[in-house]
Amino acid sequence: MRNKGIGTASFVLIALVLALICFGTLGLYSAKMQDTRVDQAIAASKAYHETISELEIKRLRMERGEEPFQESVTIPIDDNRVLQVLLVNEAGGVQIKNQTIESKADWIEDTHIPVWDGKEK
Repeated sequence: MRNKGIGTASFVLIALVLALICFGTLGLYSAKMQDTRVDQAIAASKAYHETISELEIKRLRMERGEEPFQESVTIPIDDNRVLQVLLVNEAGGVQIKNQTIESKADWIEDTHIPVWDGKEK
């Protein structure tokens, strides 16, 4: 007597193992990408907070009279961003009047959207 179910069971088992390997590989890749993004976010946050600390030291020096009365300060955050702040020494202490984060990276606006005008080329 011949057993006809062994071939089908082997095929299903092989397909299941291959599917598990694929999903495991995709999960590992996703975890590595998330880890990279988290490291980038931590580095950006650390750079920003170090810049804010530098700004606070400058503000305290202005309050003590060691720095000019009013100053526009530009502090680099990282390779692509700078913090620009206007510090003004007033009666109540040094105040931050304007604070912006600007990107130094080149940005080219692309306003061209190809639209078919109904004519053949």
